Amino acid sequence: MIAKKANLLGRCAVIGGLAVALVASACSSSGGKGTAGKSGANAPIVIGGAAATTGQVYNEPELQAGLEAAVSSINAAGGVNGHPLQLKFCDTQFNANKEISCARQLVADKVAATFMPEFLADASGSAYKVLDQAKIPQIGTSGSLPSSLKDPYSYPTSSGLPGWFYGNMAALIAAGSRKFSVIDAAGQPSAQFASELEIQALKLAGITDVTHVTWDPTSDPTGDAAAAKAVSSGADGIGLAMATQLMPRIIKSVKQASYTGRMATVSSIFPQSLITQLGAAADGIYVVSQIGFLTDDKNPGVARYAADLKKYKPGSEPLDIGLYSWSAVQLFAAAAQSLATFTPSSIKQALDSLSSPVDIGSVAPWAVAGRTSPFPDYPRVVNPTVQIGVVENGAVVPDGKGFVNPIDLLTARPTG
Repeated sequence: MIAKKANLLGRCAVIGGLAVALVASACSSSGGKGTAGKSGANAPIVIGGAAATTGQVYNEPELQAGLEAAVSSINAAGGVNGHPLQLKFCDTQFNANKEISCARQLVADKVAATFMPEFLADASGSAYKVLDQAKIPQIGTSGSLPSSLKDPYSYPTSSGLPGWFYGNMAALIAAGSRKFSVIDAAGQPSAQFASELEIQALKLAGITDVTHVTWDPTSDPTGDAAAAKAVSSGADGIGLAMATQLMPRIIKSVKQASYTGRMATVSSIFPQSLITQLGAAADGIYVVSQIGFLTDDKNPGVARYAADLKKYKPGSEPLDIGLYSWSAVQLFAAAAQSLATFTPSSIKQALDSLSSPVDIGSVAPWAVAGRTSPFPDYPRVVNPTVQIGVVENGAVVPDGKGFVNPIDLLTARPTG
Protein backbone atom coordinates (compact mmCIF):
# COMPACT_ATOMS: atom_id res chain seq x y z
CA MET A 1 0.00 0.00 0.00
CA ILE A 2 1.10 3.61 -0.49
CA ALA A 3 1.84 5.55 2.66
CA LYS A 4 -0.20 8.74 2.99
CA LYS A 5 1.63 11.95 2.18
CA ALA A 6 -0.05 15.30 2.55
CA ASN A 7 2.78 17.40 1.12
CA LEU A 8 2.98 16.24 -2.48
CA LEU A 9 4.05 18.72 -5.04
CA GLY A 10 2.41 19.75 -8.17
CA ARG A 11 3.59 18.72 -11.60
CA CYS A 12 6.14 21.52 -11.51
CA ALA A 13 7.77 19.93 -8.51
CA VAL A 14 7.54 16.32 -9.50
CA ILE A 15 7.69 15.89 -13.21
CA GLY A 16 8.97 18.39 -15.75
CA GLY A 17 8.56 20.54 -12.68
CA LEU A 18 10.93 18.62 -10.49
CA ALA A 19 12.96 20.90 -12.76
CA VAL A 20 10.98 23.98 -11.84
CA ALA A 21 10.17 24.04 -8.18
CA LEU A 22 13.39 22.34 -7.58
CA VAL A 23 14.85 24.95 -9.34
CA ALA A 24 -6.23 39.64 -12.59
CA SER A 25 -5.26 36.81 -15.15
CA ALA A 26 -4.50 37.13 -18.83
CA CYS A 27 -7.01 35.00 -20.65
CA SER A 28 -7.46 34.10 -24.28
CA SER A 29 -10.05 32.15 -26.18
CA SER A 30 -10.25 30.16 -29.37
CA GLY A 31 -13.36 30.79 -31.43
CA GLY A 32 -16.37 33.03 -30.88
CA LYS A 33 -18.53 33.40 -27.80
CA GLY A 34 -20.62 30.51 -26.60
CA THR A 35 -22.35 29.10 -23.56
CA ALA A 36 -21.85 25.69 -21.99
CA GLY A 37 -24.91 23.54 -22.49
CA LYS A 38 -26.55 25.95 -24.92
CA SER A 39 -29.17 24.16 -27.00
CA GLY A 40 -29.10 23.96 -30.77
CA ALA A 41 -27.67 21.61 -33.34
CA ASN A 42 -24.49 23.61 -33.84
CA ALA A 43 -24.15 25.33 -30.46
CA PRO A 44 -20.52 25.37 -29.29
CA ILE A 45 -19.31 23.44 -26.29
CA VAL A 46 -17.32 25.88 -24.19
CA ILE A 47 -14.33 24.18 -22.56
CA GLY A 48 -11.50 25.56 -20.46
CA GLY A 49 -7.79 25.26 -19.94
CA ALA A 50 -5.19 27.00 -17.79
CA ALA A 51 -1.43 26.86 -17.43
CA ALA A 52 1.61 29.08 -17.15
CA THR A 53 2.48 30.07 -20.68
CA THR A 54 4.46 33.23 -19.88
CA GLY A 55 5.78 32.56 -16.38
CA GLN A 56 9.36 33.70 -15.77
CA VAL A 57 10.18 30.82 -13.41
CA TYR A 58 8.28 28.16 -15.31
CA ASN A 59 6.13 28.06 -18.41
CA GLU A 60 4.58 25.41 -20.63
CA PRO A 61 3.11 26.98 -23.78
CA GLU A 62 3.13 23.53 -25.38
CA LEU A 63 0.19 22.59 -23.14
CA GLN A 64 -1.94 25.31 -24.71
CA ALA A 65 -0.71 24.30 -28.17
CA GLY A 66 -1.83 20.71 -27.54
CA LEU A 67 -5.29 21.83 -26.48
CA GLU A 68 -5.69 24.12 -29.47
CA ALA A 69 -4.45 21.51 -31.93
CA ALA A 70 -6.95 18.97 -30.56
CA VAL A 71 -9.82 21.47 -30.68
CA SER A 72 -9.03 22.43 -34.27
CA SER A 73 -8.72 18.79 -35.34
CA ILE A 74 -11.97 17.73 -33.68
CA ASN A 75 -13.85 20.73 -35.07
CA ALA A 76 -12.53 20.01 -38.57
CA ALA A 77 -13.97 16.51 -38.25
CA GLY A 78 -17.42 17.79 -37.27
CA GLY A 79 -17.03 18.49 -33.57
CA VAL A 80 -18.53 16.39 -30.78
CA ASN A 81 -21.89 15.03 -31.91
CA GLY A 82 -22.15 17.99 -34.28
CA HIS A 83 -21.12 20.61 -31.71
CA PRO A 84 -17.89 22.54 -32.24
CA LEU A 85 -15.54 23.01 -29.32
CA GLN A 86 -14.66 26.50 -28.15
CA LEU A 87 -11.62 26.83 -25.91
CA LYS A 88 -11.28 29.44 -23.18
CA PHE A 89 -7.67 29.46 -22.04
CA CYS A 90 -6.12 31.39 -19.16
CA ASP A 91 -2.41 32.07 -18.59
CA THR A 92 -1.60 31.59 -14.89
CA GLN A 93 1.91 33.03 -15.27
CA PHE A 94 2.99 30.54 -12.59
CA ASN A 95 1.54 32.83 -9.93
CA ALA A 96 -0.66 31.55 -7.10
CA ASN A 97 -2.99 34.56 -7.15
CA LYS A 98 -3.38 34.40 -10.91
CA GLU A 99 -4.22 30.70 -10.64
CA ILE A 100 -7.18 31.59 -8.43
CA SER A 101 -8.15 34.34 -10.88
CA CYS A 102 -7.95 31.92 -13.80
CA ALA A 103 -10.13 29.35 -12.02
CA ARG A 104 -12.70 32.02 -11.26
CA GLN A 105 -12.57 33.28 -14.84
CA LEU A 106 -13.24 29.79 -16.19
CA VAL A 107 -16.22 29.50 -13.87
CA ALA A 108 -17.44 32.91 -15.05
CA ASP A 109 -17.00 31.76 -18.65
CA LYS A 110 -19.39 28.90 -17.84
CA VAL A 111 -17.10 26.24 -19.22
CA ALA A 112 -18.63 22.79 -19.39
CA ALA A 113 -15.34 21.09 -18.47
CA THR A 114 -11.67 21.88 -18.05
CA PHE A 115 -8.80 20.03 -19.68
CA MET A 116 -5.55 19.46 -17.83
CA PRO A 117 -5.71 22.73 -15.88
CA GLU A 118 -2.25 23.28 -14.39
CA PHE A 119 -2.38 25.18 -11.11
CA LEU A 120 1.12 24.53 -9.83
CA ALA A 121 2.39 27.66 -8.07
CA ASP A 122 0.08 26.92 -5.13
CA ALA A 123 0.49 23.24 -4.32
CA SER A 124 -2.38 23.40 -1.81
CA GLY A 125 -4.85 23.05 -4.68
CA SER A 126 -6.85 26.21 -3.89
CA ALA A 127 -7.56 26.93 -7.54
CA TYR A 128 -8.84 23.40 -8.11
CA LYS A 129 -11.24 23.90 -5.21
CA VAL A 130 -12.77 26.82 -7.11
CA LEU A 131 -13.54 24.48 -10.00
CA ASP A 132 -14.82 21.84 -7.57
CA GLN A 133 -17.23 24.30 -5.99
CA ALA A 134 -18.66 24.93 -9.46
CA LYS A 135 -18.75 21.14 -10.03
CA ILE A 136 -16.69 21.45 -13.21
CA PRO A 137 -14.94 18.23 -14.35
CA GLN A 138 -11.15 18.35 -14.75
CA ILE A 139 -10.30 15.94 -17.56
CA GLY A 140 -6.93 14.44 -18.43
CA THR A 141 -4.85 15.56 -15.46
CA SER A 142 -1.36 14.07 -15.20
CA GLY A 143 -2.01 13.03 -11.60
CA SER A 144 1.05 14.76 -10.19
CA LEU A 145 -0.89 16.59 -7.48
CA PRO A 146 -2.32 14.46 -4.67
CA SER A 147 -5.62 16.30 -4.79
CA SER A 148 -6.14 15.27 -8.40
CA LEU A 149 -5.88 11.62 -7.37
CA LYS A 150 -8.63 12.03 -4.77
CA ASP A 151 -10.90 14.74 -6.17
CA PRO A 152 -14.23 13.34 -7.47
CA TYR A 153 -14.20 15.97 -10.25
CA SER A 154 -10.76 14.91 -11.47
CA TYR A 155 -10.28 12.38 -14.27
CA PRO A 156 -6.56 11.54 -14.54
CA THR A 157 -5.23 10.35 -17.86
CA SER A 158 -3.50 7.41 -16.26
CA SER A 159 -1.72 6.37 -13.07
CA GLY A 160 -0.28 9.64 -11.78
CA LEU A 161 2.63 9.73 -9.38
CA PRO A 162 2.18 6.16 -8.13
CA GLY A 163 2.26 4.74 -11.63
CA TRP A 164 5.40 6.60 -12.62
CA PHE A 165 7.49 5.55 -9.65
CA TYR A 166 6.01 2.10 -9.15
CA GLY A 167 6.74 1.78 -12.85
CA ASN A 168 10.41 2.58 -12.30
CA MET A 169 10.81 -0.39 -10.01
CA ALA A 170 8.62 -2.63 -12.15
CA ALA A 171 10.81 -1.84 -15.17
CA LEU A 172 13.99 -2.71 -13.29
CA ILE A 173 12.59 -5.93 -11.83
CA ALA A 174 11.24 -7.00 -15.22
CA ALA A 175 14.70 -6.41 -16.67
CA GLY A 176 16.31 -8.65 -14.04
CA SER A 177 17.42 -6.35 -11.21
CA ARG A 178 17.12 -7.83 -7.71
CA LYS A 179 19.02 -5.49 -5.35
CA PHE A 180 18.15 -1.81 -5.27
CA SER A 181 19.19 1.71 -4.37
CA VAL A 182 17.02 4.79 -4.80
CA ILE A 183 18.55 8.24 -5.08
CA ASP A 184 16.71 11.49 -4.42
CA ALA A 185 17.86 15.03 -3.62
CA ALA A 186 17.99 17.01 -0.38
CA GLY A 187 15.62 19.94 -0.16
CA GLN A 188 13.24 18.45 -2.70
CA PRO A 189 10.23 16.98 -0.85
CA SER A 190 8.75 15.89 -4.16
CA ALA A 191 11.81 13.85 -5.04
CA GLN A 192 11.89 12.31 -1.60
CA PHE A 193 8.24 11.34 -1.84
CA ALA A 194 8.93 9.77 -5.22
CA SER A 195 11.66 7.62 -3.72
CA GLU A 196 9.25 6.60 -0.95
CA LEU A 197 6.89 5.40 -3.66
CA GLU A 198 9.72 3.39 -5.19
CA ILE A 199 10.46 1.78 -1.83
CA GLN A 200 6.76 0.97 -1.37
CA ALA A 201 6.73 -0.59 -4.83
CA LEU A 202 9.66 -2.82 -3.95
CA LYS A 203 7.90 -3.92 -0.76
CA LEU A 204 4.95 -4.95 -2.89
CA ALA A 205 7.36 -7.11 -4.87
CA GLY A 206 8.69 -8.63 -1.64
CA ILE A 207 11.95 -6.65 -1.63
CA THR A 208 12.80 -4.82 1.60
CA ASP A 209 16.59 -4.53 1.44
CA VAL A 210 16.81 -1.12 -0.24
CA THR A 211 19.52 1.53 0.08
CA HIS A 212 17.96 4.99 0.20
CA VAL A 213 20.41 7.75 -0.70
CA THR A 214 19.54 11.44 -0.34
CA TRP A 215 22.07 13.47 -2.28
CA ASP A 216 22.91 16.96 -1.02
CA PRO A 217 24.38 18.89 -3.97
CA THR A 218 25.63 21.66 -1.68
CA SER A 219 28.00 19.40 0.27
CA ASP A 220 28.55 16.90 -2.56
CA PRO A 221 28.47 19.06 -5.71
CA THR A 222 29.58 16.33 -8.10
CA GLY A 223 27.33 13.66 -6.63
CA ASP A 224 30.31 11.32 -6.33
CA ALA A 225 29.74 10.54 -2.63
CA ALA A 226 26.03 9.81 -3.15
CA ALA A 227 26.77 7.66 -6.18
CA ALA A 228 29.44 5.72 -4.30
CA LYS A 229 26.99 4.95 -1.48
CA ALA A 230 24.33 3.74 -3.90
CA VAL A 231 26.75 1.59 -5.89
CA SER A 232 28.68 0.17 -2.92
CA SER A 233 25.48 -1.40 -1.62
CA GLY A 234 25.77 -3.95 -4.39
CA ALA A 235 22.68 -2.66 -6.16
CA ASP A 236 22.00 -3.78 -9.70
CA GLY A 237 18.97 -1.48 -10.02
CA ILE A 238 18.87 2.25 -9.18
CA GLY A 239 15.78 4.48 -9.23
CA LEU A 240 16.35 8.20 -9.81
CA ALA A 241 14.03 10.95 -8.55
CA MET A 242 15.25 14.55 -8.61
CA ALA A 243 15.18 17.77 -10.57
CA THR A 244 15.98 17.43 -14.25
CA GLN A 245 18.98 19.72 -13.98
CA LEU A 246 20.60 17.43 -11.38
CA MET A 247 20.28 14.29 -13.49
CA PRO A 248 23.44 14.69 -15.61
CA ARG A 249 25.68 14.97 -12.57
CA ILE A 250 24.33 11.96 -10.71
CA ILE A 251 24.13 9.73 -13.79
CA LYS A 252 27.73 10.47 -14.73
CA SER A 253 28.87 9.94 -11.13
CA VAL A 254 27.07 6.60 -10.91
CA LYS A 255 28.70 5.40 -14.12
CA GLN A 256 32.13 6.68 -13.03
CA ALA A 257 31.71 4.57 -9.89
CA SER A 258 31.98 1.52 -12.18
CA TYR A 259 28.29 0.76 -11.89
CA THR A 260 27.21 -1.84 -14.44
CA GLY A 261 23.59 -2.30 -13.37
CA ARG A 262 20.41 -0.61 -14.55
CA MET A 263 18.90 2.81 -13.81
CA ALA A 264 15.31 4.01 -14.23
CA THR A 265 13.44 7.30 -14.09
CA VAL A 266 10.27 8.88 -15.50
CA SER A 267 9.89 10.50 -18.89
CA SER A 268 8.73 13.90 -17.70
CA ILE A 269 11.92 14.55 -15.73
CA PHE A 270 14.08 12.89 -18.38
CA PRO A 271 13.19 14.73 -21.60
CA GLN A 272 14.80 14.23 -24.98
CA SER A 273 16.85 17.40 -24.50
CA LEU A 274 18.52 15.83 -21.46
CA ILE A 275 19.05 12.53 -23.25
CA THR A 276 20.75 14.42 -26.06
CA GLN A 277 22.88 16.34 -23.55
CA LEU A 278 24.02 13.13 -21.85
CA GLY A 279 24.89 11.41 -25.09
CA ALA A 280 26.18 7.86 -24.64
CA ALA A 281 25.80 8.18 -20.84
CA ALA A 282 22.01 8.00 -21.27
CA ASP A 283 22.04 4.73 -23.17
CA GLY A 284 20.58 1.84 -21.22
CA ILE A 285 18.51 3.97 -18.83
CA TYR A 286 14.91 2.76 -18.44
CA VAL A 287 12.22 5.40 -18.87
CA VAL A 288 8.61 5.13 -17.66
CA SER A 289 5.75 7.16 -19.15
CA GLN A 290 2.00 7.38 -18.56
CA ILE A 291 1.43 8.25 -22.20
CA GLY A 292 2.86 7.08 -25.50
CA PHE A 293 6.51 7.89 -26.14
CA LEU A 294 6.97 10.71 -28.62
CA THR A 295 9.61 8.55 -30.33
CA ASP A 296 7.11 5.75 -30.94
CA ASP A 297 6.27 6.12 -34.63
CA LYS A 298 4.08 3.01 -34.41
CA ASN A 299 1.66 4.58 -31.93
CA PRO A 300 -1.29 6.00 -33.93
CA GLY A 301 -2.23 8.47 -31.21
CA VAL A 302 1.26 9.92 -31.03
CA ALA A 303 1.30 10.17 -34.83
CA ARG A 304 -2.06 12.00 -34.83
CA TYR A 305 -0.84 14.44 -32.19
CA ALA A 306 2.29 15.21 -34.19
CA ALA A 307 0.25 15.68 -37.38
CA ASP A 308 -2.33 17.92 -35.65
CA LEU A 309 0.40 20.02 -34.10
CA LYS A 310 2.16 20.44 -37.42
CA LYS A 311 -1.08 21.35 -39.20
CA TYR A 312 -2.77 23.58 -36.64
CA LYS A 313 0.11 24.88 -34.50
CA PRO A 314 3.09 25.01 -36.85
CA GLY A 315 6.32 25.79 -35.07
CA SER A 316 5.19 24.24 -31.78
CA GLU A 317 7.48 21.55 -30.42
CA PRO A 318 5.98 18.09 -29.73
CA LEU A 319 6.46 17.52 -25.99
CA ASP A 320 4.98 15.24 -23.33
CA ILE A 321 2.94 18.08 -21.84
CA GLY A 322 1.38 18.80 -25.22
CA LEU A 323 0.54 15.15 -25.80
CA TYR A 324 -1.14 15.06 -22.37
CA SER A 325 -3.35 18.05 -23.13
CA TRP A 326 -4.14 16.90 -26.68
CA SER A 327 -5.07 13.47 -25.31
CA ALA A 328 -7.37 14.98 -22.67
CA VAL A 329 -9.53 16.65 -25.33
CA GLN A 330 -9.50 13.54 -27.51
CA LEU A 331 -10.63 11.36 -24.59
CA PHE A 332 -13.54 13.70 -23.96
CA ALA A 333 -14.53 13.80 -27.62
CA ALA A 334 -14.56 10.02 -27.80
CA ALA A 335 -16.46 9.60 -24.53
CA ALA A 336 -19.08 12.28 -25.16
CA GLN A 337 -20.17 11.56 -28.73
CA SER A 338 -23.62 10.41 -27.62
CA LEU A 339 -24.41 13.43 -25.43
CA ALA A 340 -27.13 15.82 -26.54
CA THR A 341 -26.41 18.56 -24.00
CA PHE A 342 -23.05 19.54 -22.58
CA THR A 343 -23.14 20.86 -19.04
CA PRO A 344 -20.72 20.10 -16.21
CA SER A 345 -23.21 17.69 -14.67
CA SER A 346 -24.06 15.87 -17.92
CA ILE A 347 -20.37 15.51 -18.80
CA LYS A 348 -19.52 14.22 -15.33
CA GLN A 349 -22.37 11.72 -15.53
CA ALA A 350 -21.19 10.55 -18.95
CA LEU A 351 -17.63 10.06 -17.71
CA ASP A 352 -18.71 8.31 -14.50
CA SER A 353 -20.84 5.88 -16.49
CA LEU A 354 -18.19 5.18 -19.14
CA SER A 355 -17.67 1.43 -18.96
CA SER A 356 -16.63 0.61 -22.54
CA PRO A 357 -13.01 1.78 -22.85
CA VAL A 358 -12.23 4.43 -25.43
CA ASP A 359 -8.93 3.95 -27.21
CA ILE A 360 -7.23 7.01 -28.69
CA GLY A 361 -3.83 5.33 -28.88
CA SER A 362 -1.77 7.92 -27.02
CA VAL A 363 -3.01 6.62 -23.67
CA ALA A 364 -4.20 3.20 -22.57
CA PRO A 365 -7.85 2.27 -23.31
CA TRP A 366 -9.68 4.54 -20.87
CA ALA A 367 -12.83 4.00 -18.81
CA VAL A 368 -14.19 4.93 -15.39
CA ALA A 369 -17.27 2.91 -14.43
CA GLY A 370 -16.71 -0.36 -12.64
CA ARG A 371 -13.01 0.30 -12.04
CA THR A 372 -11.32 0.51 -8.65
CA SER A 373 -7.97 2.08 -7.92
CA PRO A 374 -5.24 -0.28 -6.67
CA PHE A 375 -4.02 2.62 -4.51
CA PRO A 376 -6.46 3.12 -1.59
CA ASP A 377 -5.14 6.60 -0.84
CA TYR A 378 -5.71 7.67 -4.45
CA PRO A 379 -9.17 6.50 -5.56
CA ARG A 380 -9.10 8.36 -8.89
CA VAL A 381 -6.34 6.15 -10.29
CA VAL A 382 -8.71 3.82 -12.14
CA ASN A 383 -6.53 3.57 -15.24
CA PRO A 384 -3.24 2.49 -13.62
CA THR A 385 -1.02 2.02 -16.63
CA VAL A 386 2.43 3.00 -17.89
CA GLN A 387 4.69 2.34 -20.83
CA ILE A 388 8.31 1.30 -20.43
CA GLY A 389 11.16 2.15 -22.75
CA VAL A 390 14.94 2.20 -22.71
CA VAL A 391 17.35 4.72 -24.17
CA GLU A 392 19.21 3.37 -27.19
CA ASN A 393 21.48 5.49 -29.37
CA GLY A 394 20.16 8.71 -27.91
CA ALA A 395 16.39 8.04 -28.06
CA VAL A 396 13.79 6.19 -26.00
CA VAL A 397 12.82 2.89 -27.62
CA PRO A 398 9.52 1.41 -26.32
CA ASP A 399 9.77 -2.16 -25.05
CA GLY A 400 7.01 -3.21 -27.47
CA LYS A 401 4.63 -4.36 -24.72
CA GLY A 402 2.40 -1.30 -24.88
CA PHE A 403 0.60 -0.06 -21.79
CA VAL A 404 1.01 -2.24 -18.71
CA ASN A 405 -0.10 -2.16 -15.09
CA PRO A 406 3.05 -1.75 -12.97
CA ILE A 407 1.42 -3.50 -10.02
CA ASP A 408 0.88 -6.58 -12.16
CA LEU A 409 4.59 -6.57 -13.01
CA LEU A 410 5.63 -6.08 -9.40
CA THR A 411 3.47 -8.89 -8.06
CA ALA A 412 4.11 -11.32 -10.89
CA ARG A 413 7.90 -11.20 -11.09
CA PRO A 414 10.16 -13.45 -9.01
CA THR A 415 12.24 -11.67 -6.39
CA GLY A 416 15.01 -14.18 -5.90
